[in-house]
Amino acid sequence: MTQIHLEPGDGNWSLGMGFRNGTFPYVGKDDVDDLLPLITYNGEHFFIDSTRAGFHLYQSDDWLVGTYAAYRFAGFNEDDAPELDGMDRNDGIDGRFSITRQTS
Repeated sequence: MTQIHLEPGDGNWSLGMGFRNGTFPYVGKDDVDDLLPLITYNGEHFFIDSTRAGFHLYQSDDWLVGTYAAYRFAGFNEDDAPELDGMDRNDGIDGRFSITRQTS
């Protein structure tokens, strides 16, 4: 669960470090290892959840509406495998919108 689905919070922060190891299905492509900062914050209108950051746009007793941007790892380039010829995709940022209905 990400903070986009949580009620706006009291503004507490947490800091840490994470390790990411990725493997690729392409012959000859090396694994990748990364150290990542892990930052979480859930405020009244804004939140950070590791590689996501966003805004709580609307809240009622039953509904939460928010938007956020998330870092997308999973980049590849056409040199990774012959099947990817002509395709390149770098790591990037995805924008998302969420509507959550609370049922309990």
